[in-house]
Amino acid sequence: MDGDSDKSMTIAITMPRPGAIRRHLPEDGVPLRVGWTWISEECVKNPCIDICKFDKKSGWCIGCGRTRDERKEWKKAPKKRLKEIKHDLPRRLEKLEERGKRAGD
Repeated sequence: MDGDSDKSMTIAITMPRPGAIRRHLPEDGVPLRVGWTWISEECVKNPCIDICKFDKKSGWCIGCGRTRDERKEWKKAPKKRLKEIKHDLPRRLEKLEERGKRAGD
């Protein structure tokens, strides 16, 4: 590099299928190791809104409406199961809101 202070590098990434790439960084934002996760258009979005407080009567999260078990299985469950869970959430959240237990959006 003959003393040049301007060093650059080009990295080419080939995506083998449609989708997006998401980077996972540690809490401090400094990548010690970068991992990549493929996110396809068919993914079921996680409904979590980072509240994770559960109503004692129903067992549902006051933020997203899932149960503790549904929250735990979310990352490993098949898409069909995720869609079943997500389909029921609006009804649950409505019931929580009627009882004054719903967290704000």
